[in-house]
Amino acid sequence: MLGIINGAAELAWSWCEGRPASDPGWMLYSGLSALRVAGSFAAFYFVVPSVFWPRGKKSLALSLLEWAVLGGSSVYLVVHLLAWLKLYDSLSLWAGYLACLALMAGVAGGRPISRAAEAVRAGWRLALDAVEDTPAMVALLGSYWRELSRVWRQKIPSPALMLAGTGVLALLVWTRGFHALRYWRLASSDAYVHLVWIQQLKAGILYPDRIYPFGMHAMVSALSWGLMLDARHITRHLPMVAVGLMALALYATGLRLSRRWEGGILACWLLAWGLRFLAPHGAWRQVSALPQELSMTWMMAGLLMWDDFVRHGHRKSMVLAGTVLALCTGTHPIGTVFWAIGAAAILVTQRTFPKRFQSAVLVVGLAAIWAAWPVVVARALGFGVRRGAVQVVPVRWAAPRVNILPGFPSMLRHLWVVCAVLLELMSRPGPLVAGATATTAGAWLATSMGALGLPSPVNPVRAVHFLALGWIVLVGAAVGTCVGRLRRWAGALSVLVLAVTVVLVPVRPPIGERYEYDGVVLALEMAARTFTPYDWTVVATTHQLGQVMGRGWHYELWRFLEDAPEDKAADPSFYPPVKTPHLLVVVEKIPLVPTITAAMLGEPEDAEDLVVRYYLNVRKRAELQSRIHHWCLAYASTHPGVRVFYEDQSVVVYYIPVPQRHR
Repeated sequence: MLGIINGAAELAWSWCEGRPASDPGWMLYSGLSALRVAGSFAAFYFVVPSVFWPRGKKSLALSLLEWAVLGGSSVYLVVHLLAWLKLYDSLSLWAGYLACLALMAGVAGGRPISRAAEAVRAGWRLALDAVEDTPAMVALLGSYWRELSRVWRQKIPSPALMLAGTGVLALLVWTRGFHALRYWRLASSDAYVHLVWIQQLKAGILYPDRIYPFGMHAMVSALSWGLMLDARHITRHLPMVAVGLMALALYATGLRLSRRWEGGILACWLLAWGLRFLAPHGAWRQVSALPQELSMTWMMAGLLMWDDFVRHGHRKSMVLAGTVLALCTGTHPIGTVFWAIGAAAILVTQRTFPKRFQSAVLVVGLAAIWAAWPVVVARALGFGVRRGAVQVVPVRWAAPRVNILPGFPSMLRHLWVVCAVLLELMSRPGPLVAGATATTAGAWLATSMGALGLPSPVNPVRAVHFLALGWIVLVGAAVGTCVGRLRRWAGALSVLVLAVTVVLVPVRPPIGERYEYDGVVLALEMAARTFTPYDWTVVATTHQLGQVMGRGWHYELWRFLEDAPEDKAADPSFYPPVKTPHLLVVVEKIPLVPTITAAMLGEPEDAEDLVVRYYLNVRKRAELQSRIHHWCLAYASTHPGVRVFYEDQSVVVYYIPVPQRHR
């Protein structure tokens, strides 16, 4: 299936090639690329772990989360280890990944080797049937279809609810994936930094910009290495995959809280439709590849698995609880803070608290070692810690002390949280409800500390996203419980209500920031397909670095103009100071005004950050673009072979051949 999607994407590229980046036809290629990324993610993080970890009697959503956690935590451990040893490549990745999955399955009491061998035999038999015996293959597919139909009839309680769930998921994926379908650029400034780190991690370089949680970067780089996908395409379409995982976590949590399909579907609907009212910035963040959103997903999944472990004490649940805690910490530690609040509430409210306490301490301890050992080793080797990665109670997050009475009305804005908690507690009390309530209350306190003049334990801007997530789960489960007690026509009524609300208040997909023109991204994609790897160099701004890494060489625009002054460009004996036979120079015909400018940042033109100084400063950027344009025209007047590689209304990319004797 992935091969068919890949072939269709290449056909779409051939059909659209030559058109500008703004042509709507490119959305077809982007859509197929998104399917390729989603399918590859499912194969690497769902299908492969499922071979070692049987599903059992759990819901499909919870099983998918378990497999993703197993795959992600294994990758986190293996990638860091291989990168330290300078052995990070496709073969070592697959060997370490499978060995780690087998080890965890063995610890949990499974039969990893026999299950893997059985899966290999089944796959080999399926391949032989497809090649040698077409009737047998048709019969096998027919049996699969009959089994799927039987499960559909038994497991789907209402076609209306299935329609509602499918519609909500489609709405969620569409709103969070539209930016990547329509635009080639990444959606936020942080995404460019994460892409560079992913590329460097793929090359075996750990912590190039000081210590930072690399859980998301490890997952993306492993997927890129393991299935030979372009890391830029994965980063571009990762928000669609991440929000799908978040929907799975919300659905599984709502399902367990309310024990009704309606609870999970309503939670997903609130994420798709209502998040822009609760936390508009949170909806915008979900169109970009950012670690916090993955950490929120792991936090929610971790509460489910911790609840299962505390209630039943199963070894598999213990392994899952530990691995999800390690993965959450290694992705974004703020998620661990809120996980700890909810996990403590679950542990305290469970009747078997004394029996599970020692096991809980063991789980937390092993998970802490799993998550923290890369940081400990990095510190021992002299790596510094990135400031934003470790601050928990920084001074700049402490609000000024104010009178409690004027500040109290701002806290009343969150009374809906209290109402949702009370409604859920009255509808179905239990340890997981206590955990979700404690997490939501902790996030609410973190966002409300400023009204009391107290420092917040977590950045309030980030805490509000966890607050919205907790509110979504509690309200979705509570309302789902109430709806589920109505008559059977309640499912159809729910579909009607959801449809009417979406029509009356249409959901507009969030659009990300802009730090580069789409035409530049398309031109560099064409270059990667045209030239031999590492035989070409591009002169461009810093935001193109992540796209070029691993395929060519990047030359900073401001530095190139210093190394190759304009007064020498017209000299016939002068050639650019590069060592590759092909040189591309990106010129903005209309200088881009970035989403964040130096004026917004309050930085002077001689700012220490070179990106701010040269590219986010509008006047400085326009000056650089004018200089490089005149440089290209002057160079072309005395050097044959210069041609336009790509051009649209905003940018032009010049191709310059560099003779061997001048490299």
